[in-house]
Parts: sequence; C-alpha cells; structure tokens
Amino acid sequence: MTILILGDLHIPGRAKEINPIIREHIENRKKDYTLILCTGDLTSSKTLEYLFTLGCVKTVRGNMDSMELPEYIIENIQGIRLGLIHGDQVYPRGDYKLLNNIARQLKVKILVSGHTHSSFSLEFNKTILLNPGSVTGAWGGGDYSGIPEFMELQFNSDKSLTVKIHKLFQGKIVSTSFDFKII
Repeated sequence: MTILILGDLHIPGRAKEINPIIREHIENRKKDYTLILCTGDLTSSKTLEYLFTLGCVKTVRGNMDSMELPEYIIENIQGIRLGLIHGDQVYPRGDYKLLNNIARQLKVKILVSGHTHSSFSLEFNKTILLNPGSVTGAWGGGDYSGIPEFMELQFNSDKSLTVKIHKLFQGKIVSTSFDFKII
C-alpha cells in the first residue's frame, strides 16, 4: 500500500503550479497510490479539484484555506492509526514535542503534519512524525528551503514503513528513504 503525501501548495497565491517534473512523476504513479493525504494550504478549490483527479484524497484545512475542511483526520491503515493535521496548531512550527502531544491526544502511531514548508521523517517518543514539506516550494514565512518536495509512504507486509522524501533538485527528483518498524 502506497500513500502520496503532499501539502502547503499555496496555489495561486504564492505558487503558480506544481512543477511539471513533480506533476509528471505523481501523475505517472497515480495508479500506485491507494490514498493521497494533503496537509492543507491548498488555498484554492481548483487545486483540490486537481488532487481529486489523482485518486482518493483526504485533506485538512490549512491556516490559509477558506474551504470547509476538517482540522484533523484519523485513518486506520492496516491496523495502524495515522493522524493528519495542518501543523499550525503548534508553535514553534514543527516542534516535535508538541506534535507528539497531538499524536497522543489523537491516539495515533503516525502523525502527518505540514505548515513548516520543510520535510522531516523521524521517530519521536515512539511516534512517527512525518512532514512532506511544500510540493510547490512556496514561501512559508519560516526557515524553509524553497525546494519543492513531497512524500510517498509505503506500508510493508512485515509491519514496517518506508518513507521516501522526494525533492526537486537541478531539474531532477532526488529521493531519500527512511525505514521504520511499527511496534
């Protein structure tokens, strides 16, 4: 089972579109994605409509969204509880301890958040914290790379997870993998 994770698009306000190289990668793999998770800040219903052309989408409301979207979503995937939030619920942005507190409140093993515009993939106090960064590389007001990035999350049959962070670098997608054992 493979899940596409992206967020912080800010189309059309801060970014014109998803880079064509990333868009082509995602569209070529859309049949592989069981689910698409979006951390919000789409800022346009047209952007949401585009995501729906890719498959089954679950998205939360970002702090820049005016659409009626939930604050959080909980999914049970292969017996593992996964939570999805935007991330503006914590200050400073991306604070691992505060994100872990939200994961405990939601009773999830994996918490996906955005808002930082920079990706991370780590385990903190037995909780897996994931952030796909900004798929458009849009400015986010904080310390961020400006590099377009997104994630793919693979649920493996041996109760492990493989997280791939994909970044656009010099016109090519460069990937880094992280493996986690679910206990």
